[in-house]
Amino acid sequence: MNKVYTIGYSSYKDKFEKFIQDLKDNKITAIVDVRSQPFSNYAPEFNADVIADELKKNEIYYLSFAKEFGARQTDEKYLSYMGEKQVLDFDKYIKSVQFEDGVARLVEGNRKGINSCLMCAEKDPIDCHRTIMVSRGLFEKYNFDIEHIIFDGENESQLDIEKRLPVKTKMPLNSGQISLGFDIAEAKEITIKDCYRKQNEKIGWSPESNEGEY
Repeated sequence: MNKVYTIGYSSYKDKFEKFIQDLKDNKITAIVDVRSQPFSNYAPEFNADVIADELKKNEIYYLSFAKEFGARQTDEKYLSYMGEKQVLDFDKYIKSVQFEDGVARLVEGNRKGINSCLMCAEKDPIDCHRTIMVSRGLFEKYNFDIEHIIFDGENESQLDIEKRLPVKTKMPLNSGQISLGFDIAEAKEITIKDCYRKQNEKIGWSPESNEGEY
């Protein structure tokens, strides 16, 4: 089975040594940057040119998958209206040729013994497209084993993320989650796909806004 890790760098601002140590503890040999624009005003040590040099010193490759896995995909065929705004539709994009090209690159890396880790900004993977778009696509469509590295915590699998999604999106999957304020009939109609869709609506890049580090 192919495997990939993920990590969010915002927790590691001014803690770059811990960032490197967490990568080494998980035997990571390549960082796959999934930002469309690999620069950060918040944490400039994670700008592409800076981090690439630091990773090299630690014998870790730096790869940019901005084209394949970036969240700022401007082609209108990948956009949908969700709520009142147009956002990148993750369901559409994970079926694209670009996404498939990224998957092929990861599979080839795994074949060569490279242990890759997707990197984006958000601390909590559930708030990031690296999880809700990329990891979901890898998990559902290509049977990847996903492991999210958590700052000062236990790593999470994609299944762990899916257990948290109903609470995060306030969309209960079953009667055991009725404490969230939904009735049983409504809970039975909601699926994990609906939860992913709701989180897509919340975090998906929109051409109406350039805020955030995608």
